[in-house]
Amino acid sequence: MIDIKSMVENESVEDVIMVLAPKLDYSRIDSWYVQNRFEVIQNGLLIRTFEKLLNEGKLYKDEKGEVFQGPNWQPPQFVKDKKYGIK
Repeated sequence: MIDIKSMVENESVEDVIMVLAPKLDYSRIDSWYVQNRFEVIQNGLLIRTFEKLLNEGKLYKDEKGEVFQGPNWQPPQFVKDKKYGIK
């Protein structure tokens, strides 16, 4: 099981979104930040970073609103290191 709480607490917002957005709905990611790093929500960083990743092609959203890894997606270092229970 992936330790999302620790990931949210310890990694950059960009890296967390790149890993979680293709797996979880935006509202679920938002909830993790509300519970663990509210300042990211309070200052608008979460939504700005999500939009930035879409614009950079690191994430892709289809016409149904589903999010996928985009053509410019690269795994963050913590994914390569298999931290937080990532396999």
